Amino acid sequence: MDFNGNNKTQFLFILGTTRCGKKLIKCMLDEHPDILVWPEEFPYFTYFKETAGKRKEALISDLNKRIINTILPKAKFNYNTDHPITEKIFLGNLDVNLFIQKLQVNQTNQITPINYLYYLLDAFHNAHAKYKDKKVKYYAILCPGQGFDWSNNNILKESKFIFPFRNNIESYQSTREKRFNKFNGLYGYFSPIKKNGALYWMYLFSYLSDRVKENLHRDNFYILPLKELQTNASQTIEKLCKFLSIKNNDSLTKLTILGLKYQGNLQEKKLRQGVIISRSSNYSIPLFTYEKYIFNNMNLFDNTSNKIHVRQIHGMLNIFKSAFISSFYEIPINKIYLKKQFGNFKYFLIRSVIFLKFIIIYFFIRFKIFSNIVFFNNLYILAAKKKLYIQNVDR
Repeated sequence: MDFNGNNKTQFLFILGTTRCGKKLIKCMLDEHPDILVWPEEFPYFTYFKETAGKRKEALISDLNKRIINTILPKAKFNYNTDHPITEKIFLGNLDVNLFIQKLQVNQTNQITPINYLYYLLDAFHNAHAKYKDKKVKYYAILCPGQGFDWSNNNILKESKFIFPFRNNIESYQSTREKRFNKFNGLYGYFSPIKKNGALYWMYLFSYLSDRVKENLHRDNFYILPLKELQTNASQTIEKLCKFLSIKNNDSLTKLTILGLKYQGNLQEKKLRQGVIISRSSNYSIPLFTYEKYIFNNMNLFDNTSNKIHVRQIHGMLNIFKSAFISSFYEIPINKIYLKKQFGNFKYFLIRSVIFLKFIIIYFFIRFKIFSNIVFFNNLYILAAKKKLYIQNVDR
């Protein structure tokens, strides 16, 4: 298939920041008759670039190998089976074996990123029990915003985009709640050099906010505020259907993946009910004065007003004051290290180090030091499948 605008199936990319409702939107669309949804978050352009390297095309067999190594283990995990590839394995509505067979046609050919994405989704379409004999209007892919090819004007022009948007600092707080345990506490999470630590996510909000500002003028780019979906689901769904030119359908109020009921990934387990919930999870750690200060000093897009948040520049005294208050008074002692306990003097030293980390983070954000490191030599870092990948950009 060629990406020439004549294909009746259009790409629909669900983009966004971290913890903003992307997966919620994907699961809402999963059973709509006009939309075929790829089942998992898929940093496709990162996958392709890692396979192709500096080349503009990649071998289909090499790309297939990466896809099969993702789909098949998931099927075996979900169904707790050691079935060999020759036996029937279904992942929800997906016939995994048929999907692999479809992928293995023309494996010796070289292919471009867009043509392989069509090739992949066409195979997925023909192996999907519910959709294989039906035409669909969209191929929907949930792609992390940092893993999308924002430099490809052809994709930006010919596809449609849903950008779920949540208040930036709420999204950041949700991310911190989910991830700080992996750092054994906030001491590690606030380290400026840690992968997936506070600085990475703060910068990611800045990076994706800039991409939104660049594309907000496009008619095919739709900002979907998460708060509106939570508080007025019916009206928000109606607006979404109008943007996509599809009929409102009862399936849009239920969450599924490949037709299987999905409870949701809210951090409060009692809220995981497989439907749109009117609020987000509550968090065990409140936002600190320092974190609020940092976000107030960033020029981020504000979806509540469709305007850019005007940065509030304060004197150095306020910087040190907010960092001092948060590091010495606000951070709970039991959240600094989750598995260790120390004496008072050791905690004083640890809090002093956190204070210094806060100051370093501020200067990295304020003077875009992190930006210069990440974008050095026309490279930028992408997060994909819990790893960091590098992809060329033309900026």
